Amino acid sequence: MVSMLFLWALLLPVYGEGGSNDKPQPCYRVGDNIASDIFICEASGEKKRLLDLVKPETKAIYLLLFGGPSLNPSESAGGLWCGDSFNDMPVSTYMYRKYHNANVLFIGVACPPVYDESDYGFPGETFLAQPDTAQTWRQEFSRFVEAVYALQSNHVIPFDQVYYDPKLRLLFNHKKHAEGAKFSDAILPWMGKFKPGTDSQSYSVPVIWLLSKEGKVLHEPFVGNRFGTSTQRIN
Repeated sequence: MVSMLFLWALLLPVYGEGGSNDKPQPCYRVGDNIASDIFICEASGEKKRLLDLVKPETKAIYLLLFGGPSLNPSESAGGLWCGDSFNDMPVSTYMYRKYHNANVLFIGVACPPVYDESDYGFPGETFLAQPDTAQTWRQEFSRFVEAVYALQSNHVIPFDQVYYDPKLRLLFNHKKHAEGAKFSDAILPWMGKFKPGTDSQSYSVPVIWLLSKEGKVLHEPFVGNRFGTSTQRIN
């Protein structure tokens, strides 16, 4: 396990301050235990507690939050709306191929462009603004999921199973919310805790968190959201 974490640290550099003078929102730190009620969604939309995915043989959790598919071909990087997520995906592809049979639990979570939906082929004010029971919301979530399936088929996304955070709860941007971004649901205490406090970008994708099987943070998050100025590729 020690050698595995050392390899991860070498391949995935931790980026420094995001360059903003704003007070960072609280996020998880090394040694923290994540909230036990944190959930993500399956392709059906059913909510699943993140720690319920852990199996008895799991040794560590590799949690990747990335920008999912774009439905606008002119605003797409390899099919993803986030160019940095596309550029950094080879790192996770390498890790997945090397360690997914070594009792490392890989949880890849696709996030929609909730603050810029219309730029990427989705109706505006959908994923955050509408409840997940609304017909339009369900329709657009289904389109998002189908596009993920296509990216799995052509191996842009390496994971056999992908999970979803359609309302960006894990990376919730409290500043955006305070500035008027609509949100149709309750604000839960753990929302935004996976958004690195030193990152001032709206989404903070892609970001990788290393957790113990019990949900303890093992390392500072690895952040790649720098609008293409820092790309990680493994050839």
